[in-house]
Amino acid sequence: MRNSAWSLVALTASILTLASFALALPTLHGGSGERESAWNLLKEWRQTMNDLDQPAQDLAVAGKPGRKAKQAEPRIRLRLVDQNGDAVVGATIACDLFTANSIGRVLEKQSEEDGSFLSHPLNPGQYQVQVSADGFLPQEPITLKIPLDQEETLIRMQMGCNIAGFLNGTDGVPRNHGFLGLRRADAESSIDMLWLEPETNGTFRFPPVAQGRWKLAWVPHQGSDVSPNLTRTIDLEPGPVYRFEITLGTNDPRVPTDPATHGVGIHPVAE
Repeated sequence: MRNSAWSLVALTASILTLASFALALPTLHGGSGERESAWNLLKEWRQTMNDLDQPAQDLAVAGKPGRKAKQAEPRIRLRLVDQNGDAVVGATIACDLFTANSIGRVLEKQSEEDGSFLSHPLNPGQYQVQVSADGFLPQEPITLKIPLDQEETLIRMQMGCNIAGFLNGTDGVPRNHGFLGLRRADAESSIDMLWLEPETNGTFRFPPVAQGRWKLAWVPHQGSDVSPNLTRTIDLEPGPVYRFEITLGTNDPRVPTDPATHGVGIHPVAE
């Protein structure tokens, strides 16, 4: 039994010795006539196998967030155009984040020269986006769920019609009392009236309204009946601002030094 064990040890040592000599012997390399050690050939073979396996490793790593394949950061992307498809520049975009019990402003900026808007990276959640621009009708807020809704959203804005002007008396002195009312000509009651108080210097400007036929009126207070000569029907179209001089009567018996250019009434002012 002992002899068998020693024989196995001796045989193993002999095989290892022969293998070492074989690896140390020079061998022909690829038919080039040059001789290389079997150790070098073994190293080259292992490097070749590693090179072949590297693309598969890179592909596996690419699918892991935070490694070579970086995931796109969630953002809000908008493009603002008017009814003709032209870019709306300088529109104000406000983004609010809904939380469990409230809503909070996280971003407010303006659209770029091409009408585009791109937010900074945002946390996942539900956002309310409000868009406004001077000369355009108010937009209904839109709701976006980030990151689900991070593709570009097209917002088509409608240009409004603008009415502005000033009040004075027949004596030429600016007036700032009373109320200005604006409503569609086919509206049935004053409930649909858009009311506006003039500024301290007598000027006024209504927010943009939709195209169509409207009625402009002045009253001393909102419960008053409208005087026929202080009411005017206007056909509005988008474009230049419609300007009016509203002249009110005065009880001042003195001769005016700077009289109004018109009598009592609502008069268009040429640009």
